[in-house]
Amino acid sequence: MGKISIIAAMIVWVFMGVRLIGGELENNNNILAAFNKIDYLRTDTIINASGELGIYHMNDEKKKEYAVKIAAAIGFDNDFSEEKESEDGREVMIFTKNTGNASIKITLTTISKSYMTYKESPPQSEALRRDDKESPPQNSVLRRDDNEDAQYINICFVVKERVDCALSYLNLVEEIFEADGINGEVSLNLRGELKGACNYYERDRITQVMLDSLKAKTVSQNRDSDNYTIYGYTDLIKKYAQSCGQKVNVNVTQTYDEKENVTVVYLSTPFCNLDY
Repeated sequence: MGKISIIAAMIVWVFMGVRLIGGELENNNNILAAFNKIDYLRTDTIINASGELGIYHMNDEKKKEYAVKIAAAIGFDNDFSEEKESEDGREVMIFTKNTGNASIKITLTTISKSYMTYKESPPQSEALRRDDKESPPQNSVLRRDDNEDAQYINICFVVKERVDCALSYLNLVEEIFEADGINGEVSLNLRGELKGACNYYERDRITQVMLDSLKAKTVSQNRDSDNYTIYGYTDLIKKYAQSCGQKVNVNVTQTYDEKENVTVVYLSTPFCNLDY
């Protein structure tokens, strides 16, 4: 599957798979405290945000202007590398910037009116939303006026070897989404590396330490060595996602990086939406 197809599939999954409920994180420091229960070799903060723009007509120049505005609000200048790809009614522009201690990737995706072929909502699907008062009609993301293109944004912002600033940047990106009326979700992902390949028991111990710190209960799990993922829910975090009738606002994922010989641990809220 090509890069554009993958991006488009992720967009549809985000808007069709879950709905986001609630507002700001409550007692934010709980997520950091839980993550810091483990002694890592190195840590990173990753803010990943995806949503639908309320702007349906953007040429390449306007897209660049918008990406520059977003990056400037986070603290980056406009010296971007740019990439553009088109495929089957979908156009993707990617703007990236990498400094010594941080990086940002802003992806703007246009899905043309000719590609928007859905006429009815798939069963049991709900548009992603922050609260019921602001909810668009079900599946309005895919049912548009014939003259409207769909514009989506993804922001992936990485602060290298720091997590102490995670909550400040999370709040900043959430404020950008709110100010621009972007209908979507913002995820906080705390990333840590442990030396070597952790075995099944070590992985379970690490997960349980963090879940216990958050007083979180397990909602669903997959403890396979190649795809270790635990979803949980805690009352200590106000914002949550709801999928298949269950609340989720804590996600622990673990994977092994054979090249670097490290086990990579993510503690995310409300869930990890990274390609790890």
